[in-house]
Amino acid sequence: MVKKMLKKNNFKQLMPIIKGFQFIFIAFPGLMIIPSITGFQPSIILLTAGLGTLVFNQFIPNYEPILLSPSIFCIVTLTACVQIFGIPGTLFGCMVVSITFLMISFFIQWQENYRDYLLPPIILGPVIMIMGLVLLPNAAYLIMGKSFLGDTIIYSTQEAMSIALITLLVTCAILLLLKSTSQYVALFWGVIAGYGMAVVLNVIDYSMITQAPWIGLPSFQFPQVCWEAALYLIPVGMMLCIEHMTGLITIQNKTHHSDDQLMTSKTMATNGVISSVLSCIGAPPITINSGICAMSSLFLNDKYNSTFWASCLLILLSFFNKLTAVVENIPLPAVGGVMILICGSLIIMGIKQLMSVSEIITDIRSMIVLCLIFMIGLGQHVYFTNHPFQGVMLAYLFGIVFNYVLPEKKASYPLGVMVYGSFMGDPGNELLQSIVKRIPVITPFKVEYARKSKNRSDAPVLVPVNKGGAAVNAEILILKPDISLDKAYDMLYRRAINFVDEDSIQYKDKDKHENSGLTINKLTQVNQIETVLYTSFAPNIQNILNDQTSLIEKGKILAYFAIESVNMNTFCSKRDGIRCLIEDIANGVRTPLTQPYENEILIRGKNATNLNEARIRIARLRGILPETTHNMIDMVEARR
Repeated sequence: MVKKMLKKNNFKQLMPIIKGFQFIFIAFPGLMIIPSITGFQPSIILLTAGLGTLVFNQFIPNYEPILLSPSIFCIVTLTACVQIFGIPGTLFGCMVVSITFLMISFFIQWQENYRDYLLPPIILGPVIMIMGLVLLPNAAYLIMGKSFLGDTIIYSTQEAMSIALITLLVTCAILLLLKSTSQYVALFWGVIAGYGMAVVLNVIDYSMITQAPWIGLPSFQFPQVCWEAALYLIPVGMMLCIEHMTGLITIQNKTHHSDDQLMTSKTMATNGVISSVLSCIGAPPITINSGICAMSSLFLNDKYNSTFWASCLLILLSFFNKLTAVVENIPLPAVGGVMILICGSLIIMGIKQLMSVSEIITDIRSMIVLCLIFMIGLGQHVYFTNHPFQGVMLAYLFGIVFNYVLPEKKASYPLGVMVYGSFMGDPGNELLQSIVKRIPVITPFKVEYARKSKNRSDAPVLVPVNKGGAAVNAEILILKPDISLDKAYDMLYRRAINFVDEDSIQYKDKDKHENSGLTINKLTQVNQIETVLYTSFAPNIQNILNDQTSLIEKGKILAYFAIESVNMNTFCSKRDGIRCLIEDIANGVRTPLTQPYENEILIRGKNATNLNEARIRIARLRGILPETTHNMIDMVEARR
């Protein structure tokens, strides 16, 4: 079968399997280093991680790439618990503390504004950064030839540095120089190169591989009631929930899933139940692997069902001891080279979270909160009565407390207008002349392509929705102090109905105009702005908000209206639906329907490679452009 694939030059068919292996390499610290230090059985951890991921993705579909594995951030507490209470007592504690997931799941379902309490960007950003920073010393130990905790020398420094350097160089070279298809598995080839370098240096111990049987059943271990261990592991349960939430938000930002309160609650509950059940057969608690989420969100785009193959490979490895030994024998310096990129990805993701509130992070209150979080988090582990509390967990908890109790600064700006989608690039001449500053934000409401705009020849546009959709990138346009609230209403209203600079048209007279679906809503105390206005059109495209209609069908509906909106007037003025979608994507605005909408337009544009190319081809098909215009337009538009 493999020969047939290669013979047909169809390497893409092997890509999901290769990337599944790559996910295992990224999760290596949790899958292989934790059992070597704590005493849990490696085969059990592989089996339960595979089973847990399969079950999770069965209940929570379309959230690629999510892989459940033990958290490397809990290694100190788990090790201490095993030494005090033994494996059976620790397993009982792991089983009980998984209830933490259910408690937070109930809170999320009960509290509509749960993200403001649990996951404000001013807390989430530094916590994600700390998760990357605290692992850097461990990565340095591995690169220098030591064990994960730095207490044992395994390789000479020269050998270890050579292996780590080759791993890092090959990975970076593939990411920077090769085509996108190869980039998706850069870490896989990096680790293979590091393994090869270790073979050349003759530092691989083959005895583990040769002595391991080909096939063997995992050694199951079972819990014994020990409530002391359950109390001892409470910080582990909290740390797992923190990593789950950070990983989930990273995936939501990458795939542009809506921040669905019910879905987030469901993921927490599902993770908790899976982790608790698997602890009954000998596994430490598992959670969403934040390293995979961070790496994938930045430069390992996932077009494939890779976590399914990663799960299958994990289960296979748990029974094929010879293969498990090969994976266990991956030189630790190669793992250190990979961890450098994982840590960097986490740090960058944290910075991106802080950038979403860039306007407030320099005020005194925010600086105090950030300083305290970093001080506590980078302290690594704090001991109270010989109990190791994780620095990341303490940083998160104290950050929530500080952010809640410290007094907030009053609004610095009196008035602003929130714009999103294509509105961001073209707010109109009136508003442009009245702007003193732009502040990037995330909409406090969800939007979706649910309305046909008559100003764009019935092209689909983004409007606020009550179900579905997603909170998206937006801007608040800070208006000059001399702009009154009534004037701001009027300017925004005229821009919304495309009558800019027509002073006689006012918002108070909107009922006299044919814009019954338009209202202008008001928010207060947003990002230190006293009053913020935004437009809200009523949805008018049937089936877009219907739960019974599939995403693919909704994409076809939107593509039909977008293509029908392409005429000589809209194409030349760049106000057709396809151009609107291009501008939205360029502004970082994506919703759950963006991808199926884009895919359908590309298909109808004769399988175009990008939306600009599809727009040109569709314009030709509709007789708007002659075939002879391809040279200059293709060069300018299709590459824009």
